[in-house]
Amino acid sequence: LDFGDFLTAVDLQNDTTRDANADLVPEQAWIGQIEANRNLGVWGAVKTVLQAAAIEDIVDRIPLPTRRQAVSQVVLGAGDLLLASATFFVLLPGVPLSSFPAVYLAYSVAVIAVLLSHVPGGVGVFEAVLVATLPGIPKPTLLAALILFRVVYYFLPLLVASLMLLAHESAPKRLPHARDDASH
Repeated sequence: LDFGDFLTAVDLQNDTTRDANADLVPEQAWIGQIEANRNLGVWGAVKTVLQAAAIEDIVDRIPLPTRRQAVSQVVLGAGDLLLASATFFVLLPGVPLSSFPAVYLAYSVAVIAVLLSHVPGGVGVFEAVLVATLPGIPKPTLLAALILFRVVYYFLPLLVASLMLLAHESAPKRLPHARDDASH
């Protein structure tokens, strides 16, 4: 919804009037919640929550990307997947280049499994799928490459970003110069 949908507008210069939509109402949500807590002593506690929601007058407008934006998103996503799987492939010592398509496919399946699992960072899911889908690679080699991949793909960028943030935050702050209002 746009706030302008509720307003009436009058344009005196063009002698036009735009009436508001009197039937248009904002979304209303009614949420009810019941909670029960039980202390189990040394075993901890149990909490059960039952929640229900009734939403009325929903106006759903999801803006779709333009054709150019959609194609760009697909190309960038495919490129990211290709480069990430290539990074993982490079970390597999002794695996011939002819095995890259199989590694790319296994990596893609692992990423899809991670997205479907909703496990934070895909920890365990990603590794399990790659171990299952790449039986030709010795497990110790594969697990070492997976650990190194996690370091290169997640922790190294985190370290670089943290150092950049530290440098930015510790840099002396410059105050903006006072402007002479008479010269503008």
